[in-house]
Amino acid sequence: MVRSPNRETTVTRLTAEDVRERSSLRVLLEGLAAVQAAERMGEKDFEELRAHLDAIHGSLDKDSYLDFVAADLDFHRAIWRLSGNQTLCKVLELITVPLFAFLSIRRSRTLHNLARSVKSHDPILAALRSKDEAAIREAIRSHIEDSYSRLEDSLPLEAPAAP
Repeated sequence: MVRSPNRETTVTRLTAEDVRERSSLRVLLEGLAAVQAAERMGEKDFEELRAHLDAIHGSLDKDSYLDFVAADLDFHRAIWRLSGNQTLCKVLELITVPLFAFLSIRRSRTLHNLARSVKSHDPILAALRSKDEAAIREAIRSHIEDSYSRLEDSLPLEAPAAP
């Protein structure tokens, strides 16, 4: 969303190309953040991520899409923060938050399978625990690409013309 103080709020519109560009950058940057986070994480940090996963699973039990989106973003933000790289966190915010907003709006219009989305987070935590760089990058890549691949097919290639 784009907010203009004392004026208006408009919903971000993304084309298939916008989603592809942002999601490919997210794969690279979030993979880096996750690898850096894994190097620094202790048991308390894993417990924090487990709590975020529990919130994601709880949103499924409540069948609450809004709670799911908030818990999902909190989970990813925690990984970014745990990387210890503030610049990387800021860049991921700029790239990812519009994707989350756009995807949330699109999914809320259809009956999206929340159970599939919830399960896709568990391999990330397992990979982080392993501290295996290749496994971490693969878990992040798989999660992100799965999240956006079905969406891209339904989007226009170019932004719609302004009214």
